[in-house]
Amino acid sequence: MRPVPNPDPTKPRLLLDECVPQLIFQALQNLRFDTKWIGKECPSASDREVVELAVRENRVLVSLDKDFGAILMIEQPEIPGLVLFRIKVIELEKLKTIIIDFLERYGSRLAGSLTVYKEGRIRQRPLKL
Repeated sequence: MRPVPNPDPTKPRLLLDECVPQLIFQALQNLRFDTKWIGKECPSASDREVVELAVRENRVLVSLDKDFGAILMIEQPEIPGLVLFRIKVIELEKLKTIIIDFLERYGSRLAGSLTVYKEGRIRQRPLKL
């Protein structure tokens, strides 16, 4: 997996948690998102280490793991943005379509916010930056 040679500067810089499938990471790179995936960067990193990397590299964190929401509420790290996909287990291609369509459509609105996608509904609130 090579980095995107010319990422699109209009798209958000993303950090995908390890629970986001590699297929989605590769698809986002193909769409010129400046994306890193924990599964490649630092497999088995703790949630705090993932948050620290997002902060250090100024990337919006994308996850399927609601534990990150708890970390934000308790510790309030200065994360650039967090997107939580609360999706019940579905087939990989459908998950890929949901995540990619969402990021293509709402990517410019993710910085500085906690965004939760659940059952086709989107909730968003500003983070304290």
